[in-house]
Amino acid sequence: RPLDQETIVGSVRKTHRALVVEENKPFCGMGAQIAAILQETIFDELDAPVGRISSLDAPAIYSPPLEKKQLPDTARVVAKVLEIC
Repeated sequence: RPLDQETIVGSVRKTHRALVVEENKPFCGMGAQIAAILQETIFDELDAPVGRISSLDAPAIYSPPLEKKQLPDTARVVAKVLEIC
């Protein structure tokens, strides 16, 4: 498997918090899998729910200005970090 679960779980064990940021859609992506792994393996060690940021759940956009609005940006990441910390 290409996903190093031990490293991910080990890292989250140090902080007891996790934020998964990806450009994929929120449904069935890598971020969903990482969140599931963390919930299944170290749920009791987490100080907050696993945070997730992804593209907006909308059809694929090919216009660069619209794509910029759909993809995760700094403001969304910072807001979610403040929410889970």
